[in-house]
Amino acid sequence: MAQVQLNAKLSDSEVESLVTFLGSLTGTIPESFERAPVLPADGFAPNPSASPSRPQ
Repeated sequence: MAQVQLNAKLSDSEVESLVTFLGSLTGTIPESFERAPVLPADGFAPNPSASPSRPQ
């Protein structure tokens, strides 16, 4: 993911750290999770009234 989306190469140590972090996440899945909305297969249309964000 880092390479494809960010054009970054993670070291073995960085990958290990990420795997450790993700493995530490715990919790109960909310009951409402099963009722999450189904997203459209073709995605969403852009909002024409939204202005593009500009770096400051």
